[in-house]
Amino acid sequence: MKRAFLAIAASLAISANASTWTKVADIQVVDMAGLTQSVMKLGEMSGNMMIGAMLAAKMSEMPGNDFFGAMRQGGSLYLSFYSDSEKLAQLDKDDDLSDAMQLAVLYPMALPKDEFLKLHPGAIETNGAVRVFGDIFASKETWDEDDIIYVVFSEDGKWASASDTPEQAIVALSDVPLAARPMEGDVIRIEILPRGMSELRKAAEKDDDEDVKKIFGAVDSCRFAFRVCDAGIDVHGAVRPVDGTFLANAGDVTLAEDPFVADDGNAFIAVATAFTDQTGSPQIFDNVCDIFKEGGLDLRSFIAYGATDDVFRVAFDFKELAKYCANPSNRVDETAISAALEKFDEIDDGIDKFKMCDRPYLVALSAVGQKPKFSASQRFAKVLPEVKGKPLFCAATYSISAMVQLVVEAVMANMDDVARAEAAPLVAMLPKECEGGIAAAYWRENGEINLLGRLSADEVRNLVTGISTAVMFSMMKEGSCPECGVSDCDEDDFCDEDDEEAVPDEDED
Repeated sequence: MKRAFLAIAASLAISANASTWTKVADIQVVDMAGLTQSVMKLGEMSGNMMIGAMLAAKMSEMPGNDFFGAMRQGGSLYLSFYSDSEKLAQLDKDDDLSDAMQLAVLYPMALPKDEFLKLHPGAIETNGAVRVFGDIFASKETWDEDDIIYVVFSEDGKWASASDTPEQAIVALSDVPLAARPMEGDVIRIEILPRGMSELRKAAEKDDDEDVKKIFGAVDSCRFAFRVCDAGIDVHGAVRPVDGTFLANAGDVTLAEDPFVADDGNAFIAVATAFTDQTGSPQIFDNVCDIFKEGGLDLRSFIAYGATDDVFRVAFDFKELAKYCANPSNRVDETAISAALEKFDEIDDGIDKFKMCDRPYLVALSAVGQKPKFSASQRFAKVLPEVKGKPLFCAATYSISAMVQLVVEAVMANMDDVARAEAAPLVAMLPKECEGGIAAAYWRENGEINLLGRLSADEVRNLVTGISTAVMFSMMKEGSCPECGVSDCDEDDFCDEDDEEAVPDEDED
């Protein structure tokens, strides 16, 4: 039996490889236990365990459950993408991509093969593959009789490979070692292989944008992953550049040990780079301000900016902007602004976007008369402590909660005493600035460009707690919050006499 299976597998694999189908990308997703652990951690991180519980309850409704049955614990869902170069080259932008792309799914089976067959009455087994009706990524109620999938089981029965063709399902079984790799905390991984980037480059050749062509032409392969950990919500990955391209020069010049040493402590957003040249930033801001002025809004009334050899500083006067917006006579014509925004594509700083820096450069955004509690250096070190000592060539950091506080402070300063008193309870519930926030770092290692971005756990907690509390407060203030058991007119309350549903007087006829 084993010999017969191998013979069938070999013949189908040869048939598939004889075609022009080539694997171009893959996606790996953690098992149900890992997904549940991640969403529960997200709930814990946010300070609202109900979020984690609700998301965890949805896990049983994940795509694939109806088709394959339960997912085996310890395994991961693995998707392989294949393309036909010839067909892909002939596609127009309006053509269906599925004509040139195929997908195969490797699923960690908890059910044995005979139990799987019971899920699909009418399934037909032929030449080592099971022909079944169904849709892997849809609930059973939506399956159509035209939905046909071919499923092939691994010899030990622990994996099922499914695709639109039996040949592709057989070929995908060779990816079992990849699907069996431990996720190590990742929730999802995405990888584009060199052949995939090659296909993207061919597609980019049809694009008129030379920048797009240059970017795709500089990437040999890439991989990215998403995870939820104690430190926060992470995105990490690596890009392998093509030799001789601008991307291959990334990391030739590196940042100081403290990337934000040139910051004066006032920046609420800071980007330090030793990669592409940023000396055109002042010209870009000039052009942006000119475009808005044409639309009737003079941004230079609220923004001051200037550059030195190594730093470009932008200062927003939020208080003056709030004062301007509070005056009804300063209403801006939305049509004019929309027309101005359409000119953004025409902005040109006159500098080659792919020219490399010869020294580190800092872009710092601050607020006039306002200062965040924590400097860019403090925030970056707090959010991404593990990149300390790495040869960074680009780093960025900011805090949403800090920006909220800056804007709220500016708006409150322009309110009268009555309005300020009414807004005070709501303002007290808004996210408070924490030392954490958002940060990203890029460095060169082992011939690849590595990246790590994180939304810190304390920033997540502040944002979720502040926003949900503020929303709840607003609903209760309006008198309608079903979740809280508060209605527009509780039985113990008096309804407004003008309310259509008010109880009529007994004396009325």
